[in-house]
Amino acid sequence: MRIRFPVDCGLLADFLDYVNQSPGSRVWKRIVNLVCIATVWRIWNARNVKVFEDVFIPIMRTVDLIKEDSYLWICNRSKMKKPKWENWVKFDVVEMM
Repeated sequence: MRIRFPVDCGLLADFLDYVNQSPGSRVWKRIVNLVCIATVWRIWNARNVKVFEDVFIPIMRTVDLIKEDSYLWICNRSKMKKPKWENWVKFDVVEMM
């Protein structure tokens, strides 16, 4: 998403605070928050699949799943304008602003 990661960030909450204090629209900040939640969900899920089923999920597959989950969450659970899939997979969310 082309967000500069802060050097002193050790927790997800620190990163979300950094995003919320950064310049940008409320919509942009909500999108970043949603993608962060989807990322945490997919990392946790991939960890559990590896630990309990001994199956490794490749990183690029996890990235694809994060994009799918966050897209579906925005389209079905949010009041934000629905993005086009082609733009979403490139994380080009300008049309939603």
